[in-house]
Parts: sequence; C-alpha cells; structure tokens
Amino acid sequence: FLNAVPRDMAMEQQLHFEVSIGNIAAIQALIQQGAEMNAQDQEGKTPLHLAISRNDSEVMDILLGANAGTNVKDEDGRTPLHLAASNRNIDAIRSLIKAGAEINVQDKDGNSPIHLAAAEKDCNDSEVMDILLGANAGTNVKDEDGRTPLHLAASNRNIDAIRSLIKAGAEINVQDKDGNSPIHLAAAEKDCNDSEVMDILLGANAGTNVKDEDGRTPLHLAASNRNIDAIRSLIKAGAEINVQDKDGNSPIHLAAAEKDCNDSEVMDILLGANAGTNVKDEDGRTPLHLAASNRNIDAIRSLIKAGAEINVQDKDGNSPIHLAAAEKDCTSDIIDLFLENENGGDINLKNNKEETPPYRAVIAPNIRLVKYFIKKGFDVNTADKYGNTGGHNAAFNGRYEMMKLLLDHGFDPNFQNGKDYIPLHFAARENHKEVVNLLIDSNSDINTLCRTGDSPIMLAARLGHNDIVSLLVELGAKTVLKDGRSILHAAAKGNRLLTIQHIMADYGEIFTEILEIQWKDLTAEDYANINGSHSIAWLLNKQQKKRQLVQPVVDHQLKVS
Repeated sequence: FLNAVPRDMAMEQQLHFEVSIGNIAAIQALIQQGAEMNAQDQEGKTPLHLAISRNDSEVMDILLGANAGTNVKDEDGRTPLHLAASNRNIDAIRSLIKAGAEINVQDKDGNSPIHLAAAEKDCNDSEVMDILLGANAGTNVKDEDGRTPLHLAASNRNIDAIRSLIKAGAEINVQDKDGNSPIHLAAAEKDCNDSEVMDILLGANAGTNVKDEDGRTPLHLAASNRNIDAIRSLIKAGAEINVQDKDGNSPIHLAAAEKDCNDSEVMDILLGANAGTNVKDEDGRTPLHLAASNRNIDAIRSLIKAGAEINVQDKDGNSPIHLAAAEKDCTSDIIDLFLENENGGDINLKNNKEETPPYRAVIAPNIRLVKYFIKKGFDVNTADKYGNTGGHNAAFNGRYEMMKLLLDHGFDPNFQNGKDYIPLHFAARENHKEVVNLLIDSNSDINTLCRTGDSPIMLAARLGHNDIVSLLVELGAKTVLKDGRSILHAAAKGNRLLTIQHIMADYGEIFTEILEIQWKDLTAEDYANINGSHSIAWLLNKQQKKRQLVQPVVDHQLKVS
C-alpha cells in the first residue's frame, strides 16, 4: 500500500509525500515504522502543516494522535494553527487548541492566528473568531506594523470579526505605526458605499478626530477615497469638518484633489456640512486650486457655486486658473467654468514669476488652450519677470507648432528677455533647426547679441550644432563679431573639434579668413591651448603653417601677373 516513490527517499520525505496526497494507509504504516513526525520540508512545513493546508481532518487527527508538534514553525514563522485560522478550518482549530497549540504565537510578520482570521475579507461568520477568543486569543496583540486583529478586520470589512473583537474588549482607538486606528482603515476603503463597518466602530465610541502620523483623521481618508457612506456616518458622529492635516489639507481639499473625478456627491456632502471653501493648505492653496489642477470638473462647479474665491492666489501667486492652464490636458470647458462666473476669473492675473494663465498654457504645452486664450485676448508678447515670453519658451523647447501659432498672432521674433536673448538664441543653442528656420523666415535678426555678447551662431558653434552653424552661415550671419571673436573661438571654447573640421571642410574660404583673427589678443589656436583643447590647437596650428607656406607663393603669382 505504500506509493511508488524513489527507493532512496527518506522515510520523512515519504511521509510528507503521502500526507500531500492523503494516503492514510501509507501514513499509518510510516508512523508505525518510526517516521519523524516533525520533520520539515524545504519550506519548513511538517506533515501536520500539509494536512491542515489540505483541510484534511482525518490525516490531521492521525498525526496529532502520533504526537505531531502543534507549535513547529515553517519558514514564514507560521504554526499549523496559523494555517487553520487563515483557512477557516474550524475542526482543525479546535483540535489544535485541544492538543496544546499556542494561541498567541506570532509569525515573522508578527501575525498571531487571530490576526489571520480577522483579515479574511468580507467574512460574515464569527465562529472562527469566537473559538480563538474563547481560547484567550489576545485582542490587542500587534503585528510588525503595529496593527491589532481589529485593524485587520476593519480594513477587510470582516463585520462579524469586528463585533466579536469589540465584544471581547479589543481597544477601539489603538493606533498602528502609521498612526491609523481601526476606523482610519475602514474609512480608507475606496469607493465603499456600505456604512455597516463604520457604524459598528462608531457605536463602540471610535474616535472621529483621531489623527494619524500625517495629521489625517478618518474623515480625511474617507473623503480622499470617495467612501460616501463613511463620510456621512463620520459627519453624523461629529467629525470635525475643517480639520487640517500636517500639510494643511482639510477633508474637502483631498476630495477636490481627486483627479478627473466627475461626481459631485462627495463635495456636496462636505459642503452641506459647512466645509470651508477658502481654507488654505500650507502652500496657500484652497480646495478650488486642487480641483483645478486635477481637472475635477464637478468639484470646480460645486466649489464656485458654494462661493469659493476664484482669483485667490497661493504662496507662488498662482490662482486656480493658473494651475488649470498649466495642465497639458486641460480643456477650455474647465477654464469656462471660471470665466463665465459673475465674479469672473482673471486670465491676466500674474503669479510671483509674473506668469499669466495663458503663459502657463504655452509652457504646458497646451496648444488648443493657447488658441482659446488668444480668442479671449491673450497678448502673445506678455513676458514673465525674467523677460521671457511664451515665444522664448517655445524656442527653447523646439515646439514648432506653438512657435508658429504665436508668430501668426503677432509675436515679436526679436523680443529680448532680461538677458537680451531673443528666441533665436534659444533655438540655436538647443539645436532646434526647424524653429531656427521658422524664426528667420519671420525676420528674426540673426546677428542679435545677448548680454554675454553671443550671437545665435556663436552659441551653435560653441555647442557643436553644425547644422545650425551651416544654416546661419549661408543666411549671412556674421562669423566674426566686432570684438574680434570668431566662430572658431566659440568652437575652441566648447572643445568642438568636429565643428572646426566642419567649417574648414565646407567653408574653407571663411575658415582661412578668420583663422588668425584675434580676440583679446588671442587667436583661436591660442584660445584652444589655454582651454586645454589640444587637438583643436594642433589642427589650427597645422592649418596656419600651411597657410604661411602657401601665402607667399600666392602673393608672388599675383605680382608676376
């Protein structure tokens, strides 16, 4: 009656095997032959662990009758009683307790058997809990996260476990390592629309205003997770409606911050309970700011209807419209909610950087919204505190369509920022050839100097943007500035050997003309040596010597002719 197994299999291994398939006759024979009852497999499980995992009561009774150890732990630190509790194996639980299983033993994560029973999701059967509690299972034992069985029962909606634990004296406001009480975890159940768990906990005097380590109450968590019935229950029980967390967020801030939410019910419940529409968080933001930045359309409607200040500014000077416009996916219907109100949103309001909402839309970039703002009167030449316009930003980032839109609506391509950069400087510096072409076609001055004395071609040469250098050379850009600086000096400064070679190969005549020009008494070769660009210095020196050899011959030929 023994199964066909490898002949060299140890008796203990065979016992595990026979238990795993429920071969009672073989199990009994191996026990009679003296098989070790508490031998552990690679996962640390004994035959008794395996029998309980299979819910095989008959095999379990045989093993217990043969003195199998009830408190042996597997690699996760779990005893057979842990497994029985987790599997809701009532007969096994009773038998193990009767056989002396330790009731409050904890696994590697700090879970006792009653923790695992309490964590059974949506379980509405109290029998397992009652057996464990009847055997003096600890109601306030904490796992490694500081959570008691009541925490786990609350977070898993194990209603009968909650009732049993409270009846047995479980501490109702005990807090875990993160400061969560059981009612915090129940409130955090996302989109839960069943108040039973909350009502049981509140009926047992769970604290409505207990704060976790982030300063959040159960109402904060219910609001941020759209737990509508929890919100109603908590407000009814006296939860403070405008309590602020460590970041200054009230519950209505968190509800407003729900991204792309198009359901006003949570907002309406909170507003109906007198939630403050203009309460500011630590960044100076109101719920309307958060609703705007998260495209929460119904929250925006509800807040404006309830009297939220439309042009209120945060610590950075941003109004809700600024934050909405800064979102790449913001649509005009969101902005309309602000502009169509009788108190009127101001699209020309400037933040601390002197950016307007339309300017933020350019930066986003949100081309449809920029078109919308242009129709609303957006001045495309509006600059921020640094003198940068939307055109500067579009040029810097190589946004051709945005640049074209701005130019088509009157943007000045020669607008200089606070450091005298025009958009062409940025486009050339960042190697955006299409935008460079577009700006030049729009009469951008290719020889404009910024405050550092650089023209667009100098920036391109210094950064090794050879295509831009070629384009600007062919369009007549000056290759030598008034102070004597040449594009060779610029390339040498940037250690751009390939750019030097490019100019030499494609623009030999220009190269020869500017080779020995001095800037601050230094030729490009001198500058390369000082800058440590020795390969460039060697190349320029070689070309200079070659020129010195060739030039007398050319001069002689000219005299003869």
